[in-house]
Amino acid sequence: TNESCLNMILSYLYKKLSLKCGLNNFFKSWKYFYPKNFPKQTNSIDCGVYVCLFAKFLSTNTAINFTLDNVKNFRSNIALDI
Repeated sequence: TNESCLNMILSYLYKKLSLKCGLNNFFKSWKYFYPKNFPKQTNSIDCGVYVCLFAKFLSTNTAINFTLDNVKNFRSNIALDI
């Protein structure tokens, strides 16, 4: 499930951060949620773009609402920024 996958990733990050950086309490302030009905990647090349789009929406505290066309446009914007 998504929740078990998230827990495995968090466990890995916790171990790495606590061993290398001493950040034992780093994750305690994080809020976890499991959104439903959000856009899903339909190919094997857009994962980075989706991560960036999710981060953009989450960091601005706005509803996650984008389409495949937004992904294509956002990919172009990322390329221009680089």
